[in-house]
Amino acid sequence: RKSDLPTSQNSLAEWIGDKTKRAFFAHVAVVTVDQLELCVLNNRHSFLRAAALSNQVVVIDEVHAYDAYMSELLAQLLGFLGQLNVPVVLLSATLPPVVKHRLITAYKPSIDYPAESAYPAITWTEKNRVCVQKLTEQKAPIPRIEIETIKDNAVTELAIQFAQQDRCVCIICNTVSSAQKRYNALLEKVERENSQVNVNIIHARYTYSDRKEKEKYVCELYDKNSTYDVRKGTILVATQVHHSSSS
Repeated sequence: RKSDLPTSQNSLAEWIGDKTKRAFFAHVAVVTVDQLELCVLNNRHSFLRAAALSNQVVVIDEVHAYDAYMSELLAQLLGFLGQLNVPVVLLSATLPPVVKHRLITAYKPSIDYPAESAYPAITWTEKNRVCVQKLTEQKAPIPRIEIETIKDNAVTELAIQFAQQDRCVCIICNTVSSAQKRYNALLEKVERENSQVNVNIIHARYTYSDRKEKEKYVCELYDKNSTYDVRKGTILVATQVHHSSSS
């Protein structure tokens, strides 16, 4: 029934998120590269990952950063995906030509590969040939960033001071527990002072349904479409969070 759809979607998402090998069955999945490379290793349930990838578009970032072992597994994975004609996007701003040649020929071994001539460029395969489109170099404006070191016990006080000046404050923590501790300290001080500061927190340790609601609220509060009047006087405490896919 249509009325049951949101609940069904949440239940399915939690089932997928329960095991990493199920994650590839989601419409959009964000995983580490080692989870992808398990598809070509002799391990339990590798066929589940492989079967799921056969119906996906695979995007791999920072492909220049892998060591010899991971690079070899990546080449094996590309060979497997190439045989299944799975679209693959490899991203890197500093990929050496010899590595690019190896990865492309791993994906399509019999392809006609031209001599390297352009940088920066977008390179793609089309049937049995490699196409290269040179990009126009653009010099982006250099933003001015001021960095000041402050003591940990001053963070709470300073954040509230900025928010009371109608600024928008973001505190990024390394762990969920440290984020929760900071959030509780901010809430306690705001309530004690009866301040109008709006304190929020987001991290990766919510259930799927709760996290989706949190993400929706945070995005409405801070995304590019929000306004100064919406953001002013707010504090967001956060850890690194991958944005979950939305229907």
